[in-house]
Amino acid sequence: MFSGTFINIGCIPTKTLLVAADKNWTFEQVMEQKETVTTRLRNKNEVVLKGSGASLYQGHARFVADKVVEVSAGEESIQLTAETIVINTGAKSRVLPIPGLLDTAHVYDSTGIQNLETRPDKLAIIGGGNIGLEFAGLYSKLGSQVTVYEASSAILPREEEVVAKLAKEYMEEAGVTFVLGAKIEQVAAAGEQVAVTVNGETVVFDAVLYATGRVPNTADLGLENTAIELLENGAVKVDDYCETTVPGVYAVGDVNGGPQFTYTSLDDFRIVFGKLTG
Repeated sequence: MFSGTFINIGCIPTKTLLVAADKNWTFEQVMEQKETVTTRLRNKNEVVLKGSGASLYQGHARFVADKVVEVSAGEESIQLTAETIVINTGAKSRVLPIPGLLDTAHVYDSTGIQNLETRPDKLAIIGGGNIGLEFAGLYSKLGSQVTVYEASSAILPREEEVVAKLAKEYMEEAGVTFVLGAKIEQVAAAGEQVAVTVNGETVVFDAVLYATGRVPNTADLGLENTAIELLENGAVKVDDYCETTVPGVYAVGDVNGGPQFTYTSLDDFRIVFGKLTG
């Protein structure tokens, strides 16, 4: 997946979906437009990368020592050693300990919900933050009956109260239903649908999206084989120059625990590039 979250599963595809949804296209046409845009940009960035003169290895990479990375693809693997290594693995969807959440069909994270083949008539969204509301607005535009479950007493908990209130009113006018103070007790299969038990009541949906934030993607990187330290939130610990606790190993972007925005990642690149080149 060349180009990271922004082009493949973040702002570019979601904004493409939102714009396409305003054109009164079919669900299939909307999804096709998203795929067309992301594929074109991904391929362009792959060409740029290959043309830069850099060696490209495609596979799963993990540390086996402080300065040694093993890249595996199928039964083949290769170990690479470098004095300078940059960790840029981004973030992944946060998974809450809800029984059945990961074991039930038709339950998606923010990546999976962008790749559905058919539009769900009834969609439940767990989480009333930015990501959850973006997809609530999108699927409501596409004709789904959307219910958003938020554990706190208000949506958009990081925003000012007046902003959250106006957003809720606007989305309710568009047909989105909100359930605040929601405790999701269980997610389970119900035939070809999904049963969600909330505050003692079970409601059946065609699909469920869990959008409860994103966390640094450090799992299975082999960091236990190194002296690289993590913060309490799972992010790679870095200094002001994005350098980890292993000299010469850097962590940039979402994986180092900073604000999860593209421009933040670009600034991390600027910082590391400046240090390496003087």
